[in-house]
Amino acid sequence: MAVRALVVQDRRRDGALVRMLSAAGDIEAGDQWGFDEVVDAIRLRKPDILVLAPGSEAEAIAAIENVMARQPVPILVIGNGSWSSAAMLSAGAVEMLPEAATAQDEGQLVDRVRVISQVKVIRHIRGRARSRPHPLTVPVIGIAASTGGPQALARLLGGLGGLGAPVLVVQHLHHDFTANFRDWMDRETTLTVQIATDGAALEVDHVYLAPPDLHMKVTAGPVGVLLTGMGDDGAAGLLRMRSAGARTIAQDEDSSAVYGMPREAERLGAAEQVLPLERIAGAVIRAVGAVALK
Repeated sequence: MAVRALVVQDRRRDGALVRMLSAAGDIEAGDQWGFDEVVDAIRLRKPDILVLAPGSEAEAIAAIENVMARQPVPILVIGNGSWSSAAMLSAGAVEMLPEAATAQDEGQLVDRVRVISQVKVIRHIRGRARSRPHPLTVPVIGIAASTGGPQALARLLGGLGGLGAPVLVVQHLHHDFTANFRDWMDRETTLTVQIATDGAALEVDHVYLAPPDLHMKVTAGPVGVLLTGMGDDGAAGLLRMRSAGARTIAQDEDSSAVYGMPREAERLGAAEQVLPLERIAGAVIRAVGAVALK
């Protein structure tokens, strides 16, 4: 079945986005030039995905918030590389692609539209006041996520205040948006969020984000969490963690935007527990206590 894509773009743009998507063969792309009528257009056309190409960051955020409040649908933003991707994702978009990268690689745009059209829209909560760091004396928490992960991760981190353990995060993300992503996550939690650096000593109540295209390795006794995402790359790692004695948790299907990696983890027996997103933070806190008492 063809993917129904609605492209809403600034009036100064040409129809290149619609042409690129329509050329894929399995995408039916229609355009809407005005942002004021976007909700009505969604109700009328019932798209699987909304592709926003606005003229400004403020226009994008206003459109996203309007859509997500009144007629939720997966949103992909095509924007300037200087815009805050964190602001877009926090408002409710699933992903943001730099306009320059889209122009250079049409296949990337088509692939992301196909994937994001399958995402179930999820909500996330705001963060709280910051806590103070403490020396590392407890196990390490590892979290992996892909498509739909930023929103799920924001909710999870928001529930981990006072965890008393360091948290390592691998989130598939375009390298242009790493700093904005860190800033967003830092606002969502009492934990201190930073980009990981090689050889750094871990501290409790700190979140360490893996740099783009890199993973992380530690030697402390871990707890592993696998969130929403497509593919199976995170499942094998979770299985190795469980085989080595780690406590492992995967997000369940109903609360996942894309039930790919968690499904594979369940199939492999990699997940000790499969839980809805709202219960994972509590399970992590209990697991930290159980491991620390060993």
